[in-house]
Amino acid sequence: MATHAVIAAFRRLHTNDARREAVDALLAELTTHERRALHTAAALCFHCDLVARLPLELVAHVFAQLDPSTPFRLQRVSRPWQRVLRSPHVLRNSLLSAGAPDLPAADYAVLQRHAKHLHAFRHAKPNHCLAIALHTQRPASPVLVRDTLVWSARTAANHDDSRVLYLFDISTCTLHTLHGEARETIQHVVASERIVAFTSSNSTLCYVADLQARNRKKFRVSSPALFQALACRESSVACAGLLQDHALVYIWNYDTQQGTSFRIDFGTHLLPYPRHGHQHRLALLLQPQHERILVFTDQPSPSLPSGGKHMRTIIYSQYTYTGDCIFSSQMALDHVDHLSYSTFQTPNNTFFPVDSQGKFRVMIGSRHLHTAACWLQFDERPNMFTEPRPSTHPGQMYTSSHLSWWNDTFFSSEILPHDDASSSDQSDQARVSVLTQLGTIHGSEDKPLLLFRHGPCVALDATVDPFAIVANDKYVVRTLTNSFHILCYQTSPDWPSLSGNPDSAKHGRFFDMGVVSIVDSPHMPHLI
Repeated sequence: MATHAVIAAFRRLHTNDARREAVDALLAELTTHERRALHTAAALCFHCDLVARLPLELVAHVFAQLDPSTPFRLQRVSRPWQRVLRSPHVLRNSLLSAGAPDLPAADYAVLQRHAKHLHAFRHAKPNHCLAIALHTQRPASPVLVRDTLVWSARTAANHDDSRVLYLFDISTCTLHTLHGEARETIQHVVASERIVAFTSSNSTLCYVADLQARNRKKFRVSSPALFQALACRESSVACAGLLQDHALVYIWNYDTQQGTSFRIDFGTHLLPYPRHGHQHRLALLLQPQHERILVFTDQPSPSLPSGGKHMRTIIYSQYTYTGDCIFSSQMALDHVDHLSYSTFQTPNNTFFPVDSQGKFRVMIGSRHLHTAACWLQFDERPNMFTEPRPSTHPGQMYTSSHLSWWNDTFFSSEILPHDDASSSDQSDQARVSVLTQLGTIHGSEDKPLLLFRHGPCVALDATVDPFAIVANDKYVVRTLTNSFHILCYQTSPDWPSLSGNPDSAKHGRFFDMGVVSIVDSPHMPHLI
């Protein structure tokens, strides 16, 4: 009865201060033995099954912070866990946080397959490695859209003589080609998940076709200057250029073959200087779902440090297709020393998607001067530049030119020496890593994916092209001097019949252009 009276009296204390005073007074009355018993009881862990007891929405929020494979792996803990973690709401939320597309009607098997692919991609575990060595061509300007790799063919004798465009479907191993009517030199290439478009030198024509190189169409503009910037998204193509007293933007639809244009006068927020006062550079980002387009340019910074006349501020505005300005914004680059000469450079002023949720990367600076070039990330949901994560420059809005990324998984094309004491290869040739996975937002860890034997008779160009890596959620492609190396993270594609042991590398011809080899489930790093 005395115990119940003490507890009842304690419950009648309604303020924290009163209850704390009562606890302090009670502790003062304890003997040494009673204090040890209290300490032992306080050290015990009282577990609570959060997954089984929390509301489903909170469980989904918790697992969205973890690797997308975690909900599947932890279903074995107990039946209540299995019931909760098999919920489509939990699984879809986990996949969305890892950069997967929204799958509102997907069943459990589809969600599980996407989780496996994401896990393999984020943990450097490709299913296949496809190596394509070209005999005479030097691949240039590679673009990866879903299963299609697009590149222009340059010969070793003339790096600027690129007259043929190749479209290689990785999933079916089929190759298509495109060229201009007079086989003109290709200047600028852009592609979307539906179409590919390219322009040629000193021409007013833009050629557009589907990704199987069929139904080639074209449109003409009034001046080659309108191809200073070129963009492509869904079934729309846009171009823009600076004329004598204004800028002109032209938008053309592949399905309807109809175009529309609008002008941007000098003296506006986007183009504050006349052309003779400052040579503006342009970049475009189409938003066809809303019939809008973002136009980017640059200007000298209004707050210049001593001797900093080349500092830049990026200005951008969103327009409707009829030319109405929706909003304008800007981002200064004043604090970045090595970007002092950076601006948009044709034809490298293209926005490339880096996830399926509206983020893009764009280069500023010259690809031929790598120390003065870098990648910026733009998120079209808030319509602003954002910091790529994980970043090699934490707190900065840019990454180095040798990096590429998809969602939060970063890759480096920097050529680095690699020492592996566990390797059984005892050749005298040194090894260098030409493709390294740098980790994810959950942790950085350098994992070489491709190694190159670098002996005294083997040449390797140490100059890293910023476009040497192109990636999406299915493939990572590393371009070398005359070859492609494609890491495939999805299920086995429909490869053609190749000679060789099916349990090892398969070799064959690559459409009379070179040789191809395929390694199934390679152990990373793969040795070239």
